[in-house]
Amino acid sequence: MVDFCVFYRPEKESAKEQAIADICRTRPAQSINHTDLGDLCKRPVSLSIETKRPNGERDNATLQIETWQSAQWRSLRHNFSRSLPSIEFLPGVIIQGHDWQFVASILDENG
Repeated sequence: MVDFCVFYRPEKESAKEQAIADICRTRPAQSINHTDLGDLCKRPVSLSIETKRPNGERDNATLQIETWQSAQWRSLRHNFSRSLPSIEFLPGVIIQGHDWQFVASILDENG
């Protein structure tokens, strides 16, 4: 699990909120995401953030966010089978002390 997430929250009673609810009903743990943690069940994760202390653990942070995003891709494939609608990459940020690093994961041709 990562430390923080930025998520999308649609307007109440909107078509997007209903679409998310419809997807949730067909999924394991009834979550739009790859986690069943609280409000993340009905609010799609748009940015994942991993934090570490200033000294060391960069490799561990990278592994954690890679694992998290791999699960997120797997979850998205569950919803959309082979065709993911125009998702070019999953963004993430690793924060270590005062250093911020943008990371992104993509699907290869094998998914």
